[in-house]
Amino acid sequence: MLVRKNTKEHGAVVKILEKYARDKNRRNFVKLYIIEAGKGLEDKIPVEKTGKFADVYYNLTFDSVLKNLVDEDHKFHKSDQQENLYYFESNFTPAETPFELASAIQQEVDALIKDKKFKVRKMKPTLTVQDEQDESLEGDDDIKSIDTEIISEEKHLSKKAKAEPQPDYHLDFPIHFSDLNKNIAGDSTLTKGKLLDYYDAVSSTILPFILNRPLLEKDIDEILKDSGKETQEWIKTTNIYMGEIAGEFILGQSKEHILFLIDAGVIELTSWLSKNKNFNNPDFMVISLIPYSGAWKNIVEVANAAKEILEICEIRGFLKTTGEEKLEVCVALNGKHDFNVSRSLAALLSKLIIKKAPEWASLDEGQKEKIFLDTSINALGSNTIVPYSVNRKSPTLVAALIDWSELREDFDYKNYTIGYVLERLNEKETFLQQIIKSPLDGKEILDILERRYGFLL
Repeated sequence: MLVRKNTKEHGAVVKILEKYARDKNRRNFVKLYIIEAGKGLEDKIPVEKTGKFADVYYNLTFDSVLKNLVDEDHKFHKSDQQENLYYFESNFTPAETPFELASAIQQEVDALIKDKKFKVRKMKPTLTVQDEQDESLEGDDDIKSIDTEIISEEKHLSKKAKAEPQPDYHLDFPIHFSDLNKNIAGDSTLTKGKLLDYYDAVSSTILPFILNRPLLEKDIDEILKDSGKETQEWIKTTNIYMGEIAGEFILGQSKEHILFLIDAGVIELTSWLSKNKNFNNPDFMVISLIPYSGAWKNIVEVANAAKEILEICEIRGFLKTTGEEKLEVCVALNGKHDFNVSRSLAALLSKLIIKKAPEWASLDEGQKEKIFLDTSINALGSNTIVPYSVNRKSPTLVAALIDWSELREDFDYKNYTIGYVLERLNEKETFLQQIIKSPLDGKEILDILERRYGFLL
């Protein structure tokens, strides 16, 4: 049954969820579910069964429910088959983010609907959890008399008088985290604290991709200047002076380095394709698949063509989303040769991909309705988004490793959210480690491919 926005029933559900949004026992009142891609409401799985990331995923999903309630693109439904069960419908999925209210909580909702004094406020699409909690005080004297005093007290406590509770990430080096409830730019439901929770959960998977690599395009002075933070003795850095690249850059070393950067205001992790003390020799080759405006529908054809070419050439590569309209085809190299080799290998493979899919792919950036194969990233000092990093423009979307089998007609990079990636992390982690442990010799492969296929190009 469709529950229309700005009706008393819709407003009552919003009101009650806001009431329990900060309650440490909210799991007892609101049960959350997930639905795997391609399945329906009847196949829903309780969040508690998602394994070691259940706590993180519950918090993220609860915020998604609040966001969907005020989002014009999500229709709100009450199940006709199961009592007290609600879910959303969007243009992409017929059922998502189901949640079930405990009987006592549903009774509170029903009581509000019958209450003639209860007034429904007009929903705002950009409301955050904190904003909604403040506004929910209006028109409810019982809640207002209690919560207004608490909120007023919190707002006027000085930083010295009020020590912010610190998360327990089992760190080897101390980090004092700040502004944990601050919303991340670009998303009204993701807080800095939840972003730190996510990076803590995926840190062991990210580390092989950043170990001993310079991180980010900014040097440490710029990062600290922007954040007001101070460096720590245990932070590992390297001084780089190569043409236009000059400064002291943070090296990827540990979970602590990742969380330090996130606390300093970094959202997206990027790294070089080469490591410290061997900057000229990359150990990854990358081909970016970039659709011209309106050509995203063709990216599946090009990515599948890339898969076939890699198989023909006996090259084991992997495909990565980036949290935006771009995919990356990646190949692990042994780091014995310079960027001229990796760039030449990327160019040769790109030409073979175009031979396979000439109607969809091009090396010309401006060709309409075609996917641009960009190999320019294979250069000294270039940064690429790290696997399992979130995207800074859309911080709930992740640069995820995906199986080639996922490249179906309805493939959409927007499906790879923080919550979904945490669900599937373990199975992908093993595959990633296998690829990294079996790097290829770029020069050897390039020579073989030039002998085999050079006459075609």
